[in-house]
Amino acid sequence: MRTLQVLRAGTIPYNRALALQRNLHEQRRSGGIDDTLVLAQHPPTITLGRHTLSRHSLSDAILTPQSELQRLQIEVHQTHRGGDATFHGPGQPILYPIVSLRALGIGIRLFVERLEDLMLEVARDYKLQAGRIPSQTGCWIDQRRKIGALGISAPQGVTMHGLAFNANTDLDGFKHIVPCGILDKEVTSLARELGQERVDEKLVEEQLLQSFVRLMGYERVVSTENLGEGIRTGDVL
Repeated sequence: MRTLQVLRAGTIPYNRALALQRNLHEQRRSGGIDDTLVLAQHPPTITLGRHTLSRHSLSDAILTPQSELQRLQIEVHQTHRGGDATFHGPGQPILYPIVSLRALGIGIRLFVERLEDLMLEVARDYKLQAGRIPSQTGCWIDQRRKIGALGISAPQGVTMHGLAFNANTDLDGFKHIVPCGILDKEVTSLARELGQERVDEKLVEEQLLQSFVRLMGYERVVSTENLGEGIRTGDVL
């Protein structure tokens, strides 16, 4: 029976989420734990993918001076995920899958497509015209507005990093960057698309989780709101 462990981490700083992922990755790679999905949100944070500085200068990717970002309490982190610059903030459910691709029986390209599929499913549940754009990852509304982004790495065949879906995200955060390195498209949120002040982001998180479970073919889900027995994370949280 294929089991998924779901860890509900709540809102945590990005560096702590990354340390947690690395710890879980090591344990999954050694066979110490089942596939694990971390559900999280972050305080205002800009992350740079591994392609950011290979394609752009830092000033081309981040439009706001570092001193102003510090004043606004927006952190900046370089990562080894795929993709370019993006913004994380409150109201944005994030899924970090720590998954063995070998056990799942698929390659990373199909894994990324399934992550896109689950975001498309959720957006379409709200009657939005969600789809893909050729040569661009993520979930797009009307081929013009990005509502969900993703970036993955898979060292030793076990995935890290993941996807972010804008439910109630403050879209002004994206004005500090060139989102995903794309100049001619917008970023949107579910609340904006529905014309609502706020949506139920916990419901959106649950919808993303249920789509992940179904599309990846898990038969058993074990959920916890703390680190749980058997997960060695020291004082990560």
